Amino acid sequence: MCRNYKQLLLLGVVFLSSLAVADQELPPLTEPAVYISCISCHGPDGLGSEAIHAPPIAGQRAAYLEAQLLAFRSGERGGHNADIWARQMALMSKPLSDSDISSLAFFLSQQPRWAVPAVKADQTPTGFAVCGSCHGEKPSAAGDLDVPQVWGMPSEYLFRQLIAYRDGIRGHRASEGSPNVMSQIMNSSMTDKMLSEFADYLASGVLSSAAATAATNEKQK
Repeated sequence: MCRNYKQLLLLGVVFLSSLAVADQELPPLTEPAVYISCISCHGPDGLGSEAIHAPPIAGQRAAYLEAQLLAFRSGERGGHNADIWARQMALMSKPLSDSDISSLAFFLSQQPRWAVPAVKADQTPTGFAVCGSCHGEKPSAAGDLDVPQVWGMPSEYLFRQLIAYRDGIRGHRASEGSPNVMSQIMNSSMTDKMLSEFADYLASGVLSSAAATAATNEKQK
């Protein structure tokens, strides 16, 4: 009886000790040394700079960040002569090792994300369902976890990327010959005006009066 009591007491002490360890705060996330090369464009907080066309990257999904850095390093992204800003990223990514890229992606994904807009319209731009199906119809929608978070990103950046996909500038060299999903979705029937409305809506959550009128007319057909 005494022996069993001691065993139970010992187990209790071990259990309580494990709880105490679990309650301890995790050590702070260490900034990778190579992040210094990101700061000059994306800023110390990773929130980017519209002035130099650098998008926010803090709080972005790690899998997406890692995939993009690998694509930049390999030339899959930034390999087109017309993709000026991506070519700069391709050069910056060349020295990064696989470990550097994984560390950067995880570190950035854990940082506070850029501001997300509150949608102030009941309507969406005509044709927006093609975006909302993966990225979420509203900022509060989680969207597909395999795609980047885009709500609240600068309109100019979003517009530039949409144009690049449509015109075959981005996604023209896909891994192992498999087509890029965005390149499949975008087509020449998507006008600059349409893509501009998509970008503005994703950036601000506000539907312009012209876009609202077009959306209303589309519903009435």
